Amino acid sequence: MKRILSPRPLVALAVFAAAFAPAPAQALGSAFSCTAVTYQVVGSQLKIGTVNTDASPATLTYENVGAAHTSSYNAGGYNTVDNFIYAVSSLREVLKIASDGTVEATGIAGIPSDAVFVAGDVTPDGLSLIAFNATDNSVWSIDLLTVAGTQIGSLGSADVGDFAIVTDGVLTTAYGIDTDTGNLVFFDPTANPIIIDNNSSVEIRPGIAKGAVWADSSGNLTVFVNTTGDVYSVKNPSANSPT
Repeated sequence: MKRILSPRPLVALAVFAAAFAPAPAQALGSAFSCTAVTYQVVGSQLKIGTVNTDASPATLTYENVGAAHTSSYNAGGYNTVDNFIYAVSSLREVLKIASDGTVEATGIAGIPSDAVFVAGDVTPDGLSLIAFNATDNSVWSIDLLTVAGTQIGSLGSADVGDFAIVTDGVLTTAYGIDTDTGNLVFFDPTANPIIIDNNSSVEIRPGIAKGAVWADSSGNLTVFVNTTGDVYSVKNPSANSPT
């Protein structure tokens, strides 16, 4: 990957689920600052990723942020309105995550008891976390004020490890990479029901999970491949043939 990240935090949460006892209440730290940093969660540990673009290919190294949470979490994104990260834990709680890694957990009303949310991002208005339930491929809108979930559709046969929501001020689009085909999958996350589309001109490592997807302030995507650690850039994802 040869690129400079945009001047705002990017976050995608990837990977594994396990059940643990709920964490005791803790004081939530401060909001994140607007810096050119990549955040990623592996299991239950929030990390800062630093990209070395002087290397060829570029390299990504990590530093832990605070202590690991007591449960794993996923399906998260950065809220550009209040500058906190929001995600869903393996215990089916919404987590509000601060810049020091501390977490505030709240139960989610109205979701299935067997839901496993593996992909997600916060809408540009900061009001909802859009999350993908891998149990039945359903897509949910979780209101961050009421912490209640509403199913807004399904990805059908598509399977994404993560997606990122991009807006140009007119259109709002969620982009992910299908695990099986490697194609770009996209939909309007503000619609109910959502309508799924795909672009087969994009083909990133078919058959391998792409567990994290970021978007920068220009609407370009960065994609992380779980099993290899490879990082891909997708420029102009709304074009007929993205680069």
